Amino acid sequence: MPLPISGQISLLNIQQEFGGTGIIKLSDYYEITQGIPLRGNTIKISNFYGKSSIPSIPVTSGLYARYTGDGPFTKTGNNITTWNDISGQNRHITTYRGAPQEISRSKGTFGTTGSGTFKAISGTINDGFKMPFALPQNNNSAVSSYTIAYIARYTGDRNNISGNNRIFDSASGAAANHLWGFHGNVNGRSHDGKTGWRTYTFYKQSDPHYWMIGIETELSSRFNGIDWTMKYTRATDNYFIPRKSTDSPIFTINFGAYSGDLYTSECSNWEVAELIFYNRELSLNEQISLENFLALKYGHISFTNVVPTLNAYKLLTTNTALYDSWYNIWNGAQHAYYNSLWNGPGLGEFRTINNLGYFGMLFLNDVVTTDATGYSNRNRYQITFNFKTPAISLKRIL
Repeated sequence: MPLPISGQISLLNIQQEFGGTGIIKLSDYYEITQGIPLRGNTIKISNFYGKSSIPSIPVTSGLYARYTGDGPFTKTGNNITTWNDISGQNRHITTYRGAPQEISRSKGTFGTTGSGTFKAISGTINDGFKMPFALPQNNNSAVSSYTIAYIARYTGDRNNISGNNRIFDSASGAAANHLWGFHGNVNGRSHDGKTGWRTYTFYKQSDPHYWMIGIETELSSRFNGIDWTMKYTRATDNYFIPRKSTDSPIFTINFGAYSGDLYTSECSNWEVAELIFYNRELSLNEQISLENFLALKYGHISFTNVVPTLNAYKLLTTNTALYDSWYNIWNGAQHAYYNSLWNGPGLGEFRTINNLGYFGMLFLNDVVTTDATGYSNRNRYQITFNFKTPAISLKRIL
């Protein structure tokens, strides 16, 4: 949390925000600007007014709504009834179900590192929120109408899919069956209600309970620093150009058409630490800056601004063996631990053949000329190419 903008600040307050151990001296610190110590400057206590160890949000143009685990909230007892928008747009969330609650999480758990705690909103399969707006629509098939950024995770039994389904689901109605980031016990999977699956589907994160940072538009999906957008071709499209529908779904947290709004077949136990909306498509550089901001704020181990080396990452992860086909992700690539060796960097599914490890990707090909779209036709254009790269000489394919 930022230090106060006025009044009394103690050296202990500064240490709690910016770290340090032992006897506290002002000379241990330098003037802080956006969380960066500026060495050599003359400093005094007042230099720390309003400063934070976490930079300010790096992208503000087009900011549509923003919700953090710090609130502010309106509560009935411990139950959140209003989750306030801090973007300045006053898009406060007032529609909820069940009893979502504010909790505190320690850094150093579930794919984070560092000291201290951060706040998140927690819910069971019976709890959720519905946004007070439909996602913006610009009616331009080549440019996304919005960008969504978030950090969230499953909290149900990782071996029981019944509590790990959709966290972010679209409300029932004409724009139903959209989902973002989470589905079927898989972190990193998104679906468009009209055009079908938008991302490659296989286990990606180190553990389904790990926090995942997602940056998604109508045309792309990045999870923990990797673009997982499905590339495809059709008779009417150019190569490797994603397609978008013209839907304007209402985004929900476990309160959509399949997660409590209409049906309850795909609900989740969930936590959300931050959720940000923009009314435009952010550039790739902006998306990466937003990822790095969330990674630094919450201490996410997949990003180099938090964990600078692969060796340091390996020491932090609890995934010391490849189990249930889950992989480690660090610095925009996958790493798999097999036969007492780390394999990578790679991208895609990891397979073992004759005691060797291979990464591979699925590609889509224009083998069907019909223009049929929709959920029932989601796999019409898919074939598998045997592009496999041995673990001893791995490289990124896509």
